[in-house]
Amino acid sequence: MSTSQFILFLGGDSASVSTNARYAGEAMGWNIEPWAEGLILVAGNCVRHFATPEVTQAWLIGTIFPRHGPGLALDDHDGPLIAALSARETSTLLERFWGGYLAVRRLEAGYAILRDPSAAMPCYYVQNGDQLWVTNSVPALVEAGLLRPAIEWDDLARCLYSAGLPSIRTAVSQVEELLPGDELHVKGGKVEVFHRWSPWDHVAVDGNVDLEECAVRLRRVTESSISAWSRQFKHILVTVSGGLDSSIVVSSCRQRSADLTAVTLATDGRDGDERVFARELCEHLSLRLVEARYDLADMTTAKSACAALPRPIGRSPALAYDLTVARVAATAGADAIFTGNGGDNVFAFSQSVAAIVDRVRHQGMVNAVWTIRDICLLTGCSAIEAIIAAIRLAGRGSRYVWQPDRRLIAHDILAQFDSQPLSHPWLDAPAKALRGSVIHVAALLRIQAHLDGSHRCPGVVVVNPLMAQPIIEQCLSIPSWHWCAEGRNRAVARIAFADTLPSRILNRMSKGGPDSFGIQFFTHHRDDIAERIMDGHLARRGLIDRMKVEQLLFNERPDVGPEQTRLLQLIDTEAWIDHWQHLGPISTLGPGAKPPSVQAQLPEHSSDVRS
Repeated sequence: MSTSQFILFLGGDSASVSTNARYAGEAMGWNIEPWAEGLILVAGNCVRHFATPEVTQAWLIGTIFPRHGPGLALDDHDGPLIAALSARETSTLLERFWGGYLAVRRLEAGYAILRDPSAAMPCYYVQNGDQLWVTNSVPALVEAGLLRPAIEWDDLARCLYSAGLPSIRTAVSQVEELLPGDELHVKGGKVEVFHRWSPWDHVAVDGNVDLEECAVRLRRVTESSISAWSRQFKHILVTVSGGLDSSIVVSSCRQRSADLTAVTLATDGRDGDERVFARELCEHLSLRLVEARYDLADMTTAKSACAALPRPIGRSPALAYDLTVARVAATAGADAIFTGNGGDNVFAFSQSVAAIVDRVRHQGMVNAVWTIRDICLLTGCSAIEAIIAAIRLAGRGSRYVWQPDRRLIAHDILAQFDSQPLSHPWLDAPAKALRGSVIHVAALLRIQAHLDGSHRCPGVVVVNPLMAQPIIEQCLSIPSWHWCAEGRNRAVARIAFADTLPSRILNRMSKGGPDSFGIQFFTHHRDDIAERIMDGHLARRGLIDRMKVEQLLFNERPDVGPEQTRLLQLIDTEAWIDHWQHLGPISTLGPGAKPPSVQAQLPEHSSDVRS
């Protein structure tokens, strides 16, 4: 979920905090709200937040819902929420409430900030002496005159290498991210991060719960979570492909929101034209559908699709998608965009034989025969091939090895990074963890880098409702063999919504994508792409394998194959670097120092940094 921008000032001398907050508020034209001594929120008018009574010393930025009940967003009049916010431990808050929020509470000698586990609320921070500046938008720090960003080249290279593995480090100097489910403590100028929510606390597989019961539970949780989000907005634009995930979002929104519009984008190539499925869905639900096309006119090698984020995560075709959806949202008068992002991840889309291994361990070989059949139907392999692969996988234990993306990275950089295995707390699975759960948790990590929608459509909230905490936790509790039942991926979700969606969509096993548009863009701009990458920042700093890049760019084939995705990522990264370098070197304020004027810090075209 993206929201209007805010900056939270805390820690350090209260006078200097007040001075810095006041100058930032005046520069941005935002409201300045002192919450407590040394704690000030500077925010735009649309930022949802509330402070509790003075005695509890707890605050919240964002939207929060009760785990049980009508699904209405809560405020400072809700007694149980206030008690949970101000409790010494955060477990009660995480168990009884969910949403897209930052929860702030006073500690004995400082403050604690908890980020919700769903990644719905972006959270970045900069430490400046004994002060901390917390925001959902790094460009807001720049516009407020607090930060002049510089590229952190080692971290940038690691972003390209790590294949989307979440990290506290960004590619902008001094800017770090508070990861979902983590809590940051600020005491006496020292920052410490604690892991408060773990997916492993919810992987309690009950093999005795049958498939139908799992589907009933998933349907109930999914509809209630999506309905709760939909009540927060007047007019929702839902991006649909006619695939299962976005169709579930549309169906669940339709129950609560009468003012709903769907949009689908098509490429010129048939692989990316899913309008026939989107039409069938919207006719079935009596919903207005806007059909649009990817347009090369929206594309340029000089602009990044993720320019407002503090790390490069995109590839260029996403820019055309975002611009088109933003135009449709403006025309429709939408105040929110709902997506199906994360559906594959939360609904455990996998073709791994892990389900066989898990069922053998949990229920024995006799029952696992049915899962062997399901995997064969799903993947097209033979029973012998499935059994051999399952035996090999079983020998690996519960450890998950996150595979880096080594394509086109310079040899010496690879040697440096390969010696430092990629890690994340969620990948440290319990010793007896089922292999399917390990893969499921890794999939939840893989989507996190793509959930910050603050850069996609200025002025409109972007919500990824399938990533709601209750849905994630419910899905984690479902055995891996149920997800591939009857040889269908995401089988539990298909069964759960069988009576609400057209059978053609329910039974659809494949999905399209904008690859043909990527080829079209690559072909049209090939010379420019070659020049910008070969003579660009990454090549000059020795971060990419220039010889391999040259071999790909200067051959006769119109399509360079699977490496084309990487080349599109590199050209987007070059544009991302240009954008952030244009903003100048880092320049943080000393405690109590007066910020330089915003005009003096910003480039001539300052609107380029606004998310």
